[in-house]
Amino acid sequence: MIGESSISAMPGSEISNWFPIVFGVVSVLIVLAFVYVIYAIVRNRRVLRRAGRNPDTIEADVANALLDSQVLRPRRADLESQLAEIDRLAESGAITAEERAAARLRILSG
Repeated sequence: MIGESSISAMPGSEISNWFPIVFGVVSVLIVLAFVYVIYAIVRNRRVLRRAGRNPDTIEADVANALLDSQVLRPRRADLESQLAEIDRLAESGAITAEERAAARLRILSG
C-alpha cells in the first residue's frame, strides 16, 4: 500500500507515461523524412532522364555550362584594366609587339 501510493506520487512519473508515445511519434516522423528524401531523389532522377540529362553527371553539366556562359566572364572594367596592363608591358619592352597583339586578341575574345 505504501509502495503503491509512493510510485504514483513520484515526480516525473507522468513523463515516463508519455515517453513511449513521444518516442513513437518522433520515430514515425524520422521514417517519413527518410521516405520523402528517397521519393525526392527518385523523382528528380526521373525528371532529369525525361529531359535527356544524365542524373549522375548533372552537377558537372551545370558547372560546365556556367563556365562557358557570360556569367563568369570579366566585366568591361576588368577588360580595360587588362588591356592597359598589356599596353604598359609593351611600352616598357617586357613583351614584344607580337606578344602584345596575341594577348589583346586573347583578352578580347574571352
